Amino acid sequence: MSRHEKHCKFAECISGKDEIIQRLEIENRHLRSMYMNTDVNLALQVANLQERVLTLTTELASERKKSNKTIRKITNNVNNVTINIIPFGQEKRLDHNIVLPLLQTPSDSVPLYIKLKHMDNNFNLKMNNARSKTIKLMKVDESGAARWVSMDKKKTIADIAENNLDELREEYNAEDVQLWHDWYYSSKLDQFGFDNQPEWKRMLKKIENILNLQSSDITSDKGVS
Repeated sequence: MSRHEKHCKFAECISGKDEIIQRLEIENRHLRSMYMNTDVNLALQVANLQERVLTLTTELASERKKSNKTIRKITNNVNNVTINIIPFGQEKRLDHNIVLPLLQTPSDSVPLYIKLKHMDNNFNLKMNNARSKTIKLMKVDESGAARWVSMDKKKTIADIAENNLDELREEYNAEDVQLWHDWYYSSKLDQFGFDNQPEWKRMLKKIENILNLQSSDITSDKGVS
């Protein structure tokens, strides 16, 4: 009887292990299937990402191409800008808010004001080259036509500097700015013989340098009557 019981128990044990093995094999197949599906999903995700990257790269290249065309178009438009020239001495008064910051650097205020008035916002003063003994002003002749008139460089620069110095004082109240006020009187520009003062000579040199820089961009007077 005991031998029979042992045999049954042994058979039950084997049967139980078979069931466990079968269950493990099922789980193993399930896991393999799951991993295979995972690999497929990952592959699909990678493929989708690669496709998206390709699409974005193509779109970016297209946008860059459009941007380059726009830049070239803007450059061409800039190159073809027509400047309206107001004759020398007939310029519109510059806004006070534009001029006021210039007064914060007194020694440069007159040269920068001249540049702003006659070269940046307008174009009625120029010099063909640094060695030239003349500068040119755009003036209206007796017939009413605007044309370039050659003037003695040194004398004309000095006259322009004096007129614009007075303009800053009288029209823009430059002396109300303490920094400018101190510079003006300490440089003795209010006194007789101011044109012999070192600061005055430095000012004229700065104006000439501005004209020299401008002249490097000018090759001729073609198209201007």
